[in-house]
Amino acid sequence: MLRGFFSACLPYVLKMREDGDWIPLNREYRPLSFGLDTPGQSEAHSEIPAYKVPKTLLQQLDVYGKCPENPVAGDTIHLYHDGNNPANSGKQADWDEYSERLRKLMNCKFVATEPDD
Repeated sequence: MLRGFFSACLPYVLKMREDGDWIPLNREYRPLSFGLDTPGQSEAHSEIPAYKVPKTLLQQLDVYGKCPENPVAGDTIHLYHDGNNPANSGKQADWDEYSERLRKLMNCKFVATEPDD
């Protein structure tokens, strides 16, 4: 269950689509700001604008450090986990680590891709 701005509006994972692009999803694996009960929400991740993430950055972003060498559709990169959830841990270090992952994402030259009509 989403419990506020952090879990609904900030990325929890990046998920690879069939076309090789990545989409940011919230704690419920939904588009950012969408919850389980968001009206009109599409389950088709192909309809969510996606981003090109350099392969060299993926390992740096994965909190588990287990990014596959050759990711395939459906693979996920976790930006935090239950043990270091910045919204719940109360530790500045967890916020700093999460913020650093977001900074790396923001500094990349992502190319938004729109789904085919």
